[in-house]
Amino acid sequence: EIRARRNDPSELRRNASAAKIVIGREEIEQYGDSNVGEVIRRLPGVTQGGRPGRGGDLRMRGMGSGYTQILIDGERPPPGFSVEQLSPDVVERIELMRAPTAETGTRAIAGTINIVLREPLRKRNTDVRPAVTLERGRVSPQISLSRDEAFGEDGSFNLTLNASETRERTDTSARTTFSDAGTGAVALDQADEDTAFGARRRANLSSRIQWRLGPGEAFTLQPFVMRSESSSAGEGTLAAIGTAPPAPYASRVADGESSFDIARLNLQLTRRVATDTRIELRGRIGRFALDSRSALTQFAADGSTVQERLSRTSFADTSWSLAGKLMHQLGGGHSLVGGVETEGTRRNEDSATLIGGLLQEGAFGTGLSASTLRQAVYLQDEWDPARDW
Repeated sequence: EIRARRNDPSELRRNASAAKIVIGREEIEQYGDSNVGEVIRRLPGVTQGGRPGRGGDLRMRGMGSGYTQILIDGERPPPGFSVEQLSPDVVERIELMRAPTAETGTRAIAGTINIVLREPLRKRNTDVRPAVTLERGRVSPQISLSRDEAFGEDGSFNLTLNASETRERTDTSARTTFSDAGTGAVALDQADEDTAFGARRRANLSSRIQWRLGPGEAFTLQPFVMRSESSSAGEGTLAAIGTAPPAPYASRVADGESSFDIARLNLQLTRRVATDTRIELRGRIGRFALDSRSALTQFAADGSTVQERLSRTSFADTSWSLAGKLMHQLGGGHSLVGGVETEGTRRNEDSATLIGGLLQEGAFGTGLSASTLRQAVYLQDEWDPARDW
């Protein structure tokens, strides 16, 4: 009895022409991680910034976050998106590409991490996964519901709903000292104590609806929506030590809140035009919106107000993309891949910062509109000189 798994990670890894690591469903589920960030930071060559255990920007080859490209189903996610916002239940596999290819582009020299969302199963299946995290006495619940089902002879779909609430407390102590290198005189010596509380509530819904049109042919729809709300509050003190100059303030309180929404729709059509030739057409439209507010008040030792700072930001980001790709087997170990892509983004932002009730004009004022258009054509030949090369 011979069995084979479709899109087996070992087979994808073996046949990849570039340096690639493919992590499949079994490896993703192995440790019971609560978000995709915890899965990725365990992979070889990947590190994560931010506080330990709290997530942050992903990095490859020891470079900064700006040198690593993050893709969702081969498309760049909207600004402000974080892999911690995705549950492992919605992911089919994760691909790590350490070398640039014409298909993925070279907008990140450290490498590319492509997160492929789940594909539907050709059978009825329902998964419910609750989880609870306890950190410093604060309970963070999470629940995920996934449904697979087939309709008709050639249709199937997957629907995944994930909701979570995270509560955190962070205590920070820091001491900053500056001294003159020649005389050794202390120019600044301050001790900073801070306690911050945060709460985040997230819900996302993803689906993949697929129709099989023939051997190696399919039409796929992938809607994805997300809503996130967060709030924070904190207090701290700043004190001068010894004979150092006095601190600009003695204590502070801060609070803030933000919310953002993501909506995206992907379409993909794969057709085989000949025995050794197939085409792939992709389209995407998405929108990202954010509203945030933060306030900071500083007090002197006698309780009088030193400074009040209030910031508000709201922006909307709309993007679209169209892509076509042709794949042809030339024989002799050669595989030709060529394509054309175009992508557009438009962003409108309004921001205001008030210090002591006075509006601060930034470099672009309080309103900003920007748009980008990217067009690319690529052609690459993947060559396997011998069977084991």
